[in-house]
Amino acid sequence: LPITILSYFTATAAIANTVQIECASESIIVRISTEGNTDFYGLVYPRGLSKNSSCLQEYRSQPTPITYNLPLRSCNTMPTELDSVFTRNVNSSID
Repeated sequence: LPITILSYFTATAAIANTVQIECASESIIVRISTEGNTDFYGLVYPRGLSKNSSCLQEYRSQPTPITYNLPLRSCNTMPTELDSVFTRNVNSSID
């Protein structure tokens, strides 16, 4: 899932120096250090979801690394109907 980092000052994508990803039970935690390790002013969101406010995170004068929490089961991280598909397949194979 590509993540977009947009800086206010340049209106271009900031250069990520280091990206660390941690999978938690309810979210994917992304820690991003930008080139130069200066304070970050801008937006972080999954590619194609800049208009989805629940997926977009705004930062103002945020020291790097910035931490972005991407919720599971939204923001195109996985199908939202995964549980029902799994249950249906299990029940079908038992019959």
